[in-house]
Amino acid sequence: MGPTRWAPRKTICTSGPDHAEQPGHVYVAKFCQGKIGAAAMISEVVCRRLFEAAGILVLDAVIVEASESFARSWNEMAMPTRIEPGEYFGTLYLEDVLPGPALDAIVWTT
Repeated sequence: MGPTRWAPRKTICTSGPDHAEQPGHVYVAKFCQGKIGAAAMISEVVCRRLFEAAGILVLDAVIVEASESFARSWNEMAMPTRIEPGEYFGTLYLEDVLPGPALDAIVWTT
């Protein structure tokens, strides 16, 4: 199996490059891996909008900016995936959300 389309990672983010609002907030940033990853990220945005239109709750989305210094320090830590500086899709990390069967969360009406 080749590289994944994106590498979701919990990341502490601030709203500005000066990081004035320390300690920031935890997001799950989806660092895309090449052109296939960019296509997958577009798919994420489109599907999120479709879910919203259907009335399905979605997590708050943000654009996460990976600066050159962040990408360099990340890549120097020998993480399983390398990232390039740039903008990435992210969602707010909610610690109390647990995965579960999707069908149990849907109420069907006729």
